[in-house]
Amino acid sequence: MKLKNILFVGACLISASQVSTASNEVTIFSQPNCGEWLELTSNGKKKWLLGFLSGMNYGYSINHKGHDPLRQVKSYTQLFEWMDSYCKTNPERDIADGGAALFKELKNK
Repeated sequence: MKLKNILFVGACLISASQVSTASNEVTIFSQPNCGEWLELTSNGKKKWLLGFLSGMNYGYSINHKGHDPLRQVKSYTQLFEWMDSYCKTNPERDIADGGAALFKELKNK
């Protein structure tokens, strides 16, 4: 019974939005814009960004024969600072846009 309640509450809390990419739209769950990102607690931001980048990296690695753009990351702090800087410059953009731009920069290095 407890698990059912937790799953129901979790489902109620999730909201979906559409993010345009160069070629199509992708559904991202529960994503704030960059202005809201700057107001989030540090721990929540870290979990979101690391999860987002990990998912991007996994999908990319499968499609590119094991290439791992995140392997070059020396410190998570660099990732958080990059994202904060992106959001300060682009407060109206979705955080998924920032995460995707960060991942693109990492894979192009």
